[in-house]
Amino acid sequence: MKKFFLVGVVTLSVFVFSACQKSETTKTDTSERQTSTEVEQADTSSSIENSPPSTNSESKAIERDQEENNLTNEEIAVAIYLTPETKNQTIDTVIDDYVNAYEKDEGYGTKLQLSKMLLPDIILSFSSMGTTQRIHFEGDLITVTSRSNSGEESIKTFSKKEVNSRFSNYQEDLALLVRKAENYSPLQEQKESSESNVDTKSLTSEQLKDWVSAVLDTQFSIGRVSFPYDLSIENREGYAYVRVKHRELQVDTITMFRINSEGQLEEEDKSNGYPVSYKVMSSTFMDTTEVTLIE
Repeated sequence: MKKFFLVGVVTLSVFVFSACQKSETTKTDTSERQTSTEVEQADTSSSIENSPPSTNSESKAIERDQEENNLTNEEIAVAIYLTPETKNQTIDTVIDDYVNAYEKDEGYGTKLQLSKMLLPDIILSFSSMGTTQRIHFEGDLITVTSRSNSGEESIKTFSKKEVNSRFSNYQEDLALLVRKAENYSPLQEQKESSESNVDTKSLTSEQLKDWVSAVLDTQFSIGRVSFPYDLSIENREGYAYVRVKHRELQVDTITMFRINSEGQLEEEDKSNGYPVSYKVMSSTFMDTTEVTLIE
């Protein structure tokens, strides 16, 4: 009897010990799983904190930088004219040449004049070439209409985005040229030269033709349809007249200019019918700041 009792006690002890061991093992496994989960969460949090900026943020930053580096319309107008025409020229060389043209009359010897009389269009005149460019902006499209004093016309188009991309690194130099082109006045230079005291009541035929040509070229640059022309001098009723005719077409006189009793250059105005009246276009020899269009 005692033998059976001892066997039962031993069996019960083994069972209780096994149960306790299993419970401890379960607790350990649960604890390890919780610790693993906490580590994974910490790793995930660290990964989020150290992750690089999103693609959208990078794109916005790039767009913001591009907007800050965008050229003004005036700078774009000058940049288009400065675009090298041959592979032997670099942008740096061309810019230096045109800057020197103002300082020392070196390089191309061409001084740009920039006008904003027809904003948003920009007008560029080239003093030694007798040519004008009208730059029109519409979204990303830039249309450049070039006219020579002989009436020849050409049209080119450019992408605003491409011009910005090509010339954005030269913005400081372009801004300098824009300031010089806006402030440059051939008339001021002429006043400082030996011709500053020209008597407009006693002009030679060539001087009178030059003055009329300057007025016509300015009108072409601000909207008058350009045409090749010939000029002839006439004297009537005590006035010196200049007849403007089309060089290639057999048409009547296009318009007439004359020097009035005050020495001013006038153009005929037919807007009120006949007899025609005359409107002052320039009061000082070769000055085109007063020039307008007669409707």
